[in-house]
Amino acid sequence: METLIEEIVDKLHHLPEPAVRQVLDLVECLTERGNLAANSAHGAPVTEEPLLSVAGILSGQPWSSQEIEADLYGE
Repeated sequence: METLIEEIVDKLHHLPEPAVRQVLDLVECLTERGNLAANSAHGAPVTEEPLLSVAGILSGQPWSSQEIEADLYGE
């Protein structure tokens, strides 16, 4: 595995910066996907949307759509 990593690093040195940034984005995406899979394997809920992971844990009474609009738009 170490040889493979060294080969990748060597090739990265020959790429222009925008391409290196794309590689970094890809690695981060793959890492996140791996983290999601690991969490799923351990029984943690898998969600692509971060806000969905906290949905329903806020305290207080739920608001109706009319109350939300009144608060947002002052109607």
